[in-house]
Amino acid sequence: MGVRDEELALRVGWPLGLNNLAAETALPVSESGAPVAVREAVNVDFDAAGKPRRRDGYTLALPGHRVHSAWSDAALPWGLFVNGDTLWALHPDERAEPVIDGLASGLPVAYERLLDAVLWSNGVQCGLIGLDLDTMPWACPTPERAPAMSIEPDGALDAGHYQLVVTFLDARGRESGASNPVAIVVPARSRLRAAGLPQPADTLRVPWVRVYLSSGLDGVFRVAATLPAGVTELMLTAPASGRALDTLNLRPLPAGQGVCVHNGRQFVACGAEVRYSPPLRYGLTHPGRDRVGFAGRVDLLASVADGSDGAGLFVADAKRTYFLAGSSPAEWRQVIAYPVGAIPGAQLRMPGEVWNLPTKTLVPVWIARNGRVCIGLPGGQVITPQPREGTAEAVIDGASGGALLYREHAGHQQLIATLRDAQPQALAVRDRAIARVYRHDDP
Repeated sequence: MGVRDEELALRVGWPLGLNNLAAETALPVSESGAPVAVREAVNVDFDAAGKPRRRDGYTLALPGHRVHSAWSDAALPWGLFVNGDTLWALHPDERAEPVIDGLASGLPVAYERLLDAVLWSNGVQCGLIGLDLDTMPWACPTPERAPAMSIEPDGALDAGHYQLVVTFLDARGRESGASNPVAIVVPARSRLRAAGLPQPADTLRVPWVRVYLSSGLDGVFRVAATLPAGVTELMLTAPASGRALDTLNLRPLPAGQGVCVHNGRQFVACGAEVRYSPPLRYGLTHPGRDRVGFAGRVDLLASVADGSDGAGLFVADAKRTYFLAGSSPAEWRQVIAYPVGAIPGAQLRMPGEVWNLPTKTLVPVWIARNGRVCIGLPGGQVITPQPREGTAEAVIDGASGGALLYREHAGHQQLIATLRDAQPQALAVRDRAIARVYRHDDP
């Protein structure tokens, strides 16, 4: 049975926007008694005055199967998405180009731009995508073995204990962690022969081998030679005099469910830990040192005020959202920034001016597990704005996962959320109950 025309009412708008917490019979009204907030709207957009407009329809651009993990950055000429088990690039002309095959099925992918490249990870696989859509691991692979060492006469080495390690350099200029040191005792006026130098598996992507030799006097590893891949033997006749090694004991960062870059370091959410790299050594980490643990799985990892005052990281587990204050892990002060955690994946960065903040820089935005939209500010402050000032009456459904999209279209600035396994929030009740409590000493 439909609605008769005479039962329809002409509405100018709902200036307070959405309100899904008040009882259905208690929505806010104007002085004249007209409702000024709407309970639910389907395929409708509202302008600043609350006037509704039917949302535009959609046209199929690309067919797909199990499409997910769409992402873009204004500084890059393409976006990324997953279709089936393949990561694709989407160009402005809607042309799609396959980039990486063989992804684990159904796992959401996290992305982070690093200069002119993108770091990506789905929890079990990870990598780097260059501006030309070339693909590489997060870090240059580490040599798996050390060369054999032998002593020969007629050299200029002083007597003492020497150690040698090898690293690789890839086509992007990134240096790997070092091989395990090989040690040898050298008599005076000798030279060393290093045979069987380890070789990279892919010499096109990793075209260089670098050899470091420790001094017999100070024990510091210094560059002795940088050789093209394919050279397997080196004669060392004098002490090394190049720059000191700074990747000793470093290994590639593991894949994780989240990734971000902050103050020259790469951070990865790995289960209930946040792992990180040394400064400007993206993709590498010290396995036994560079990590911070939390009470549960890390669902949010977001940088704010990178390189300026108030810098830090927002990190959320299942119970709380924390702020790690400071530009360096050595300076971190961990405080509770918000009393609940975040919906996994439901995060992005938005211009602060969209939220009437006095900044045009990007700020992290996420959906908390209580359904509130949260904005992280420098210094660790979290604000929970609502559609209109003074109307904190709307929450988003709870979910096991989600994604956010910031969209500017036809004069509208929209934050769009899609949720997995959405369930109504406990706060968004439709009915009321009155309970009377009796104490044992009441008459």
